[in-house]
Amino acid sequence: MYWDTLQVFVCFVAPYRLPMAGTNLRTEPKHIVFLSQLLLLFKFCHVCKTENAEVEAKQVRTEAVVTTSCSNPKCPKQENIWHSQPTMPNSQIPAGNFLLCMSILLAGSSATKVFQVFKHMGLCCVSLNTYFNYQRVSTILLPNAHFYNHGHYTSGHLVTFQ
Repeated sequence: MYWDTLQVFVCFVAPYRLPMAGTNLRTEPKHIVFLSQLLLLFKFCHVCKTENAEVEAKQVRTEAVVTTSCSNPKCPKQENIWHSQPTMPNSQIPAGNFLLCMSILLAGSSATKVFQVFKHMGLCCVSLNTYFNYQRVSTILLPNAHFYNHGHYTSGHLVTFQ
């Protein structure tokens, strides 16, 4: 028993190469990134390579938005805006915001508990109001989410338990 637990632990700790292609928004690997480490990537203008670009970071629920302003007057693009997440197809909703809410809903978890964990870790998160808005929309789009939440849904088929 101890060895199995140790193997699982080592599997999660050991670094491995991440897939760079062939993923979708749901299966693409996601990571916790500290803002101080993220801002190290924006110490210079990515267009003209001038150092000491002015940097401003904003939070949009789970998404970080970094705006850099170049001090070089000859730079062809004075301002760059970078988003930490792609948007959901055919919308402007950051994918992490939507996927977090849908994951809580489909797992049958408590949004309040998940958000409390995020708060204790200092992770940015959607509001409870946003979660309930997505939940309302999802019940229209996914009428069988109730069955999925309670373990009665497998590969598109309802499963009955005896």
